[in-house]
Amino acid sequence: MSIIVIASKLAEAVATDITTSWIIKKGRNLLGLNEDQFIITLRGLINDTILEFDKNHKIENEGKNFPFYHSKPIIETLIDIKLIGYDNVDIKELKNKINEYPNIIKPTIYQLEIFIALFEQKCRDNSTLKKHQFNDNYKYAIFSILETLDQLNSTVNSVLKEINTSLKTEYFVQLEEIQENIYSFKPKTALERLNKLEKRVEQNGQLTNIIESKICYLKGVCLQEEKNNLAAEYLIKSYLKYTNNTIKSEAAIAYLNINDLANAQKLSEEILKEEPYNINGWVVKILLDKENFIENLKNVPALVIAKRGFALNMIRHMKRTLNFNDDQITDLGIKIPVLDGENLTYFNRVTFELVIEHQLSNYFGSGVQFKYDELGKVYYTNIEKLKNILKLLDNFFSKIDNTEISDVFIELKFFQIMINHLTGKEKQDAEKFKKIYYAIKGNLPIYDILYSQYLADCGDIENAIDILSKSQHESIIYLQLIYYYRVQKNQGL
Repeated sequence: MSIIVIASKLAEAVATDITTSWIIKKGRNLLGLNEDQFIITLRGLINDTILEFDKNHKIENEGKNFPFYHSKPIIETLIDIKLIGYDNVDIKELKNKINEYPNIIKPTIYQLEIFIALFEQKCRDNSTLKKHQFNDNYKYAIFSILETLDQLNSTVNSVLKEINTSLKTEYFVQLEEIQENIYSFKPKTALERLNKLEKRVEQNGQLTNIIESKICYLKGVCLQEEKNNLAAEYLIKSYLKYTNNTIKSEAAIAYLNINDLANAQKLSEEILKEEPYNINGWVVKILLDKENFIENLKNVPALVIAKRGFALNMIRHMKRTLNFNDDQITDLGIKIPVLDGENLTYFNRVTFELVIEHQLSNYFGSGVQFKYDELGKVYYTNIEKLKNILKLLDNFFSKIDNTEISDVFIELKFFQIMINHLTGKEKQDAEKFKKIYYAIKGNLPIYDILYSQYLADCGDIENAIDILSKSQHESIIYLQLIYYYRVQKNQGL
């Protein structure tokens, strides 16, 4: 069956009061997507929730009236909510649904809160559900970047000075140029210069362990800017050749990145013994014991908790592993970093990146942020939030565009272009946007969704539908959009 026939059948359903549940059941079948492991798992988790709730908080039948959790429509509502992609079940929405059925015994808010809390916890703990949910996939991937901290960047100058004092003055100009390359987002150029410097120093018989260690350290810094996995190897090599507190601190993070947990723990313990408030030492210590993460977090000194580098690493973990929202994070004493009035520099580049990705995750990963009008036109809610994100992205790319690391941030560039489009700030370069999309389209469902909406807004409905129908990802949102795109086309918009 062609996608045109499929879309036509979906469009015909308007007259029959189409619902999300209908799209889920019929749309999946029309597209050849049978009820998959996601739904089967979801039903199992609801059943487990019912059994546990009935055991500890049982609601007795009253004649022909029965508890809300024995009602099929209520169970279907829970499934629909999770399939649509909302992070958490809305108690008011569920209560309103219960009120539609006179035979259901009206639960108290407290009983609903307990039931929903049990259900949400089982959803968070289930690996299959995490793998299939759109939101969880997005939140996990949006933070899949290097575990670097800002203080790594701020040590470059001191390392260069140490090298300079150990070498002859003939290298002074080269070291200054390398420093300028690093600070100007030219890590490739800096790396080439470091390789040449290392070769000359070695030829002159001056390549001591100390000098080699510092050069390896700077190579690791350059490779981190390019998001090259070899960065950890050079930082560890730097530590093995010669160590000071700075190098040891970064080696601990590097060991954690390559999953060498024994060495990461060893260095973390050594670091915190010498420097009780070392951020990297605490980051490694906390992330090594993930089972006791919350309890251990309470023992972190307030001075460390207040540091942005520590906070961003903890937020990253809590978002992608524990599925915490911002309220839960702040309840643990972690302040969500902001960048009011700051301009991008080399030293805060990592902070900018993490803050932007955190805000993107909150917006695009917190449920469906777009709605449809009666003509099938898609429009976004909370536009002011998008505008604030765009300010950060514009600030970021004002310094990153046309540098040696601009291609590293192609996914953030995608969001900059799309949010510009959504907020109507300026007309976008269609060809450039197309190239970026096709370079990253397999990474996350959100790219298919946003690019299809861009095409639909530009009047290219058939290609918008084609993007979603041929995607390697699955999401109920795809089916909703295909349906509304077809409505939009039939209305001649």
